[in-house]
Amino acid sequence: MGPDKVLRFASRFGEVEIAITTMQLLNCNFERKKFKNFSDIVTKSLSCRVSISKKSGFSSTTNLERWKDCVERAVKIAETSKEEDFYPGLPGKQNYKEVKNFSNRIEKLKEKEMIDFCKDGIEIVEDVSKRIKIPKISIFKSQSQVTFLNSNGIRVEDEGNMFGFEISLTLGKNSFSEFKCSREIDFDPLEVCRGAAEVVSKLRGKRRAPSGKCDVIFEYFPATGLVSNILIPSICADNVQKRRSFFYGKIGTRVAEEGLNIIDDGTFPGGFATAKFDAEGVKTTKKFVIKNGILKNFLYDFYTAKKEGRESTGNCSSLARKPAVWATNFIIQSWKDDVKENFTGILVKSIGGAHMVNPLSGDFSISVDVGFYYERGEMKYPVKSCMLVGNLFECLKNLEVGNDSRQDSEVMTPSLKFKNLKILS
Repeated sequence: MGPDKVLRFASRFGEVEIAITTMQLLNCNFERKKFKNFSDIVTKSLSCRVSISKKSGFSSTTNLERWKDCVERAVKIAETSKEEDFYPGLPGKQNYKEVKNFSNRIEKLKEKEMIDFCKDGIEIVEDVSKRIKIPKISIFKSQSQVTFLNSNGIRVEDEGNMFGFEISLTLGKNSFSEFKCSREIDFDPLEVCRGAAEVVSKLRGKRRAPSGKCDVIFEYFPATGLVSNILIPSICADNVQKRRSFFYGKIGTRVAEEGLNIIDDGTFPGGFATAKFDAEGVKTTKKFVIKNGILKNFLYDFYTAKKEGRESTGNCSSLARKPAVWATNFIIQSWKDDVKENFTGILVKSIGGAHMVNPLSGDFSISVDVGFYYERGEMKYPVKSCMLVGNLFECLKNLEVGNDSRQDSEVMTPSLKFKNLKILS
């Protein structure tokens, strides 16, 4: 099955978009310090969108031998769908920017090296404390190739790879997990193990957090939880156009602390979500979302952009269903020195309930799973589980952004310091 053959067949019925993806994942797993398995999995998928007289159908399959069934299913869905009030057609040919999302070092990484990383990581943890148990430690590398075609003349290909490492630890009743991934082997998995072991070893002797209000620092993963579940949906044009965004009607107004800059950049060198094109074959771009605290832009796919007479920003997320808008590399730029210096309050490393938030209002009520109370920059004690209550949009107006930027998902952010959050302990 060649992609051009699929396109020719599908084009008999209407306008067509096709994405063919091949993913190879090599994964080494240890459980309770013992080697479990080494898996090498290759998956191929076809996603198809067919538009007939302002009606669209979507279908996908992982069985490429049944590609005709996939196309015909999309056609049937289109034929039985409701005609859209607005139909912009399909994107045309693009001038794509070459991007860096492939590493030769990752490609050359051998199975033995991956296994040795895990074995050495176990020794590192034991050096910190032999009482720490390791339920799981794993390492992976992945490689993907995407071919996109449409009946409007686009035919483009991209490939990328990634390296990742994960460790889960327990000590008594306490547990902590750490995860790192990158487009390059630019971090030391052994330092990840050491850092995680040091955190879990400090979780004994938990105390109640002080009730009332105090400053709170969210490290990467808890910060990402709030950003992904509240902030990103609010700047996606499909939500804005349906008035399901707090930022509706606020372009050009101050929405955050004056020093805050946020960029969405699908071309960012080595970024987690870096690619030449989005799910509709539109070139990815770099644009300010918030600049000096001012809301500058929303994120658009082809449909939402044409609805406003704009150009797509290259932020379509998938063809496996109705196209939707999402971030690429969502970058919160560093602007302060170390926010932990002279810090008094709660430093949060892990939260629960980040998905149980209100993305429209910005309200959140989340639990601290792993956190520490600091006084004048010195860690005093680990805190028992407590609740943090606040509003992210209000927090943006009075926050500090650290200098420890990190990216292990589409979000790149330093630690975020929110002031006077309500603590329920």
